Amino acid sequence: MIRKANTKDIKLILSLWMEMVRFHSNLPGWRLRKRDNATAVWEKWLRKNIRSRKSLVLVSENEKGITGYILAHRDDFPAIYKENSCLYIDDCFVVAKLRRQGIAKAFLLHTARYCRKNKIRNLSLHAFPTNKKAVLSWRRLGFSLQAEYYTKRIY
Repeated sequence: MIRKANTKDIKLILSLWMEMVRFHSNLPGWRLRKRDNATAVWEKWLRKNIRSRKSLVLVSENEKGITGYILAHRDDFPAIYKENSCLYIDDCFVVAKLRRQGIAKAFLLHTARYCRKNKIRNLSLHAFPTNKKAVLSWRRLGFSLQAEYYTKRIY
C-alpha cells in the first residue's frame, strides 16, 4: 500500500534513509562525506517536506511496516521557460528484499497523479552513474538522460 507520510513515520523513514546513505557511500567513485550531524539535519528536512504543500512524501507499507519511501519537492525555475516547474525526486528507496516488485513504479504513479493535480509537467532526479541498477530502473520507468552532472573537488 502507498500512502502519504506523516510525522509519525519520521523515525522509520529515517532508518531507511540511513540504509540508503550506507549503500551510496559504498558505490565506486562516491566522494561525498556525511557530516556528523547529517541525520539530524536530514530529519529536519524530512519533517519540513512532510508538512509542505510544495512537497510529496509517500511511504510504502505492508503488514510488517514501512518498506520504502519517496521524497519529492517542487523545483521552480525562472519564468524564462514555458514549463517553469518541476517536481524533483530527492530520494526514492525500497528495502532490498522487496525491490523489483513494482513499489517504485507505484510511487511514480502516485507522484504523476500529484503532478497532474498541481499542473507540474516534469519529474526530475539525479542518479549516480555507478548505481547501475538504479539507472536501469529509472530508464525502465520512462526517465531519459537530460543532462550530465559534473563535480570537481577543489580541496
